Amino acid sequence: MPLNANLDAFAALLPLGLITDEQHDAVLAHPGFPTLPALPSPAHALDWMQQQGLIDPVASHVLRIQLDRRVERNALDRGTRDEAVAVAEQAEALHRLGERGIVREAVLALHAHGRIDADARDEALERVPVGGAEPDPEATHAWLDPEPFEALVLQGLVDAPRLAIARAHPEYASLPRPPTPAHAYAWMRLRGLLPAENEDEDALVERIVAAHGESAAEDAEDTLDESEELLEAGALGLSHAVVQALRDDGLLDAEDLEEALPWVPLVSDKRADPATALAWLVTDGWLEEERFEAIAARVEAEPAFVGADERRQIIAQARERIAAETASSKAATRKRSTGLRPPRWLGVLAVIAMVGAYLWQLNGLPACNSDLARRELDSLVSSTSNDERLRSEPGVEARVSALREIGFLKPDNVRGCLATLSRDGKTEAIGFTIGSDSGGSGGGTVVRGAEAAIVEARFGALDAEGRPQHNAEPVGRPALADALREGVDNLEARMRAPKTLQERLRALREMPLMAIDPDPRLALTEVEPAGACQAGDGQQQVCPVVMVYDDRRLGAIGGVRASGAASLPLRAEITLAPDDIGVWRVDGDFDRRFAMAVVEARLHKQGATDAALGPLELPEPPPPPPQIVLPKLPPPKVAR
Repeated sequence: MPLNANLDAFAALLPLGLITDEQHDAVLAHPGFPTLPALPSPAHALDWMQQQGLIDPVASHVLRIQLDRRVERNALDRGTRDEAVAVAEQAEALHRLGERGIVREAVLALHAHGRIDADARDEALERVPVGGAEPDPEATHAWLDPEPFEALVLQGLVDAPRLAIARAHPEYASLPRPPTPAHAYAWMRLRGLLPAENEDEDALVERIVAAHGESAAEDAEDTLDESEELLEAGALGLSHAVVQALRDDGLLDAEDLEEALPWVPLVSDKRADPATALAWLVTDGWLEEERFEAIAARVEAEPAFVGADERRQIIAQARERIAAETASSKAATRKRSTGLRPPRWLGVLAVIAMVGAYLWQLNGLPACNSDLARRELDSLVSSTSNDERLRSEPGVEARVSALREIGFLKPDNVRGCLATLSRDGKTEAIGFTIGSDSGGSGGGTVVRGAEAAIVEARFGALDAEGRPQHNAEPVGRPALADALREGVDNLEARMRAPKTLQERLRALREMPLMAIDPDPRLALTEVEPAGACQAGDGQQQVCPVVMVYDDRRLGAIGGVRASGAASLPLRAEITLAPDDIGVWRVDGDFDRRFAMAVVEARLHKQGATDAALGPLELPEPPPPPPQIVLPKLPPPKVAR
């Protein structure tokens, strides 16, 4: 006897108008009906009827038109119409799976061979049709647990050729495994690997609905929303590498890392400092405050050893930023009832000012010389700003003028701007960007402080479509940044390695320009190509770049007071070459070129002119002390 659930599944199609009474009777008379397995839903019943030829297949979009006409004639209520469309769309999705061999028998085969457990089997049986093409266990297993990039194809967000382009990208092979399809999609967005038609997300979802039905578009919408959040985190410099660094430094444990990785993008073009990253995890709710305080208590109780002071400083800075963000949130809440303007949390990497969407005009952004930009810059140069690039000392009058646009980066919808900052009798160029907090036209405006050199390099050479002309080809932007950061990290390791006096003297002879920095902390927060790469010897490429170096030892050169972290723009031509497996790495005299750029930037930071600099050479270290040679004594006499 068939299960009552099967009788109910077919009977549920009648009031929806999806089958007639005669078609229902034909089901009961069909020879295969008594042996049908339990059908999880009316959609499974409708799909089975189509497989057996008991009804003609009807596309859900055609059915929707027919039902809408019945609603207009008051022959059907809206609720029944919506339910009928949902069942028809689910049946369509089941039919597509059946055509690929993703059917009940394939799921049972996977369970029989131990490849899925009982819970996964039961869940899968509710999602696959009872029949279709020849069962294909491999296709079924891939569908049940798709690789995140392949999941984008299943969701209709990308097609197979676009996926092939993504997999051919130089960075793809070195990517961490994406925790979700949203991470894969966010990476493709970041690297410009998506077609232009994907930029209009509403239109994209409508196309997915037309091709696969509304229920099939739900996963795609979730992926789009989650990828947007990941890109926002990436804009602040968060990435898997940054969070992993917190784990390596003992500021997170393995469980903390596992919980944090799903909420940050795979890679980012910026790199947040540890305090900013740790504070973000807390303020965004991915690390509980109680857990943060437990970590802080452990770090603060550590005995003095190499790195302990630095870890305590990270905790202290993170605590300050958490407190500032909490105060800002409370002030924003008060503003809704009192109309007071809230103070802003001005982080080290970005100074964010939210302004209502009413400032937007037809997908445009406020101009670089708008009242908004001037007002926000005036607040940034106040003594309360945490942005070291712009902050003025208390009592020093500062004035911003000559606000101007350098370029408009269309893919990111961001303006790059420069201005002139006058303070303490001196003038200097400062940079800032104007963009959207969500990357689109529906969010608020964000004004961020930026290095003028980076703004000039990033926005000053755009093509007619508003995209960067210089992308460090054939190396590529991601590979260039990775190679430079690896080179800097290796340089730091070598500089910290010497222990004995002879080792220190040898290191001084090899890298004299860095010897002025007794304890360098090298960290590149931004890397931007400043021109086209030129072929060198063999496979070498010589690439002009602008880098932002987080210089925490600027005070090592006399006369400058270090202030936590001095943002130092560096310009250099760096030689790169691929290794045996094709990974680009710094080559040639990278250590000396980087050291030269650091020293030159430090001296410019102190106000030294080009004429005053002269040749940037340090005296050779003193020779090692002469060895004392003792006279050779005769052997002692042996008594006989």
